[in-house]
Amino acid sequence: MKKWLYMLLGVVVTLGGIWMSIHWWEILSPFLVGLAILFIFMAGVIILIVSFMIPAKEETFSDINTEEDEKESGCNLNESCSCK
Repeated sequence: MKKWLYMLLGVVVTLGGIWMSIHWWEILSPFLVGLAILFIFMAGVIILIVSFMIPAKEETFSDINTEEDEKESGCNLNESCSCK
């Protein structure tokens, strides 16, 4: 019974939202356009902030110097050992 009440409430709220969007579209559309413009502006600001936080050259796993790691750990990767 509870499931059916939730389904009925969902249908009623959905139909109400459709009705409101049809009748209030003239009022709602400028707000949505303004909201979209603000969202795009803020996304651009966040991307700029992130770009300033990233170093100029990022290291990748292929840039890691394995010879120095071998010397520090005392392990030879060509031979079988437990550090692989």
